[in-house]
Amino acid sequence: MFSKVVAGLVFFSSLLAFVSAQTISFTSVPNGFEAGFIELGAGFVGAIAADPYNPDIIYAAVGVWQQQSIVKINLANSTVASAAVGFFGSIGGMAVPAPHQLIVVDNDDYTSNTIPGEMVLLLTDKNMDGDFDDIGEVEPLIAPILVDGASFSGAQARIAPAGNPSGIPSGALLFQNADGGGKADLFVVTNPTDAALASYRPEGGAYFSGYDYNGGFDFDSQGRIFMGATNSWFSGEVFSLVNLNNDMVIDAGEANDMVTSLSLSGGISDLIIDGDDNIFLVTNPWGGYQVQKVVIPADPLHETATPSPFANTDSSWLTTIMINTKTRPFKAGQNDGAVMLLGGYKGWSSATNLLILKPCPFSEVEDWAIY
Repeated sequence: MFSKVVAGLVFFSSLLAFVSAQTISFTSVPNGFEAGFIELGAGFVGAIAADPYNPDIIYAAVGVWQQQSIVKINLANSTVASAAVGFFGSIGGMAVPAPHQLIVVDNDDYTSNTIPGEMVLLLTDKNMDGDFDDIGEVEPLIAPILVDGASFSGAQARIAPAGNPSGIPSGALLFQNADGGGKADLFVVTNPTDAALASYRPEGGAYFSGYDYNGGFDFDSQGRIFMGATNSWFSGEVFSLVNLNNDMVIDAGEANDMVTSLSLSGGISDLIIDGDDNIFLVTNPWGGYQVQKVVIPADPLHETATPSPFANTDSSWLTTIMINTKTRPFKAGQNDGAVMLLGGYKGWSSATNLLILKPCPFSEVEDWAIY
């Protein structure tokens, strides 16, 4: 039973994290889903990762700017435990590359701390005690490249699934940055479980470039990448990236602005794809639903798609969305389905809880709201 009832733009996330935190709640969810939340005990700062080897385990970054740490959530019993006390500077993204390992994209250099900032870090639980706090368990994985702003703006991170999707070696790390001015990038790092072997692919370059700010990304079942972005006018877009020749980069003609800013009244801060290839994105319009659903068209490289409302919250700015596994259905009316997690802010405060949505048997009410 769940306990009773945030990575958007990196620079904005860091600013808001200064302020004290409170909780957020769902205001509307579709029929066939059950709402709940997990209390973290500290402000959620936007980065989250699901463990593919145990989807009930979720890592979340908490704290304030230059004093951030990581907690480990067990969805099976709704418990929260410390995973890494830090202090990290500003965690923009996390991913689980192998059992007992965690990758942290830290985009701020906290000079008085022993953990290097403005760095992609590899955390390894070498003594198997359940945390990453012992000597030698946090090390630099790879330094950032193509930093076009004043500092590193590393954001959402994922691990490439099986089958070398989009021409990317399985197990590789992908992460975004948020440099703005059409200079943001989507990077691929091979061998991310070994700091001595990790390298960018292509060397010194990015897999895809040319957007403004990060908005999350994910693979569908065919291995195609769908990437959220927010442009300089703070309107959202979703790009479909289809690597037709399976080389190291997305070439001309291999990207499409599939969900245009004309169909969204707010920017996109994150997105996720479920096991049935539905895209769920977090947008923050002045009015309307913050969580919206997109059905991938038959030809995503040449067609467009329009989001439809899915769920809403009382958060002033949702930053993060995650579905913990694609091996379970995230479908209304199902039992033992996948779990969606959402994080964000209440007013100017980072919330101390994550919202949880999971499928449940249908009720007699088509849609309902929590007041």
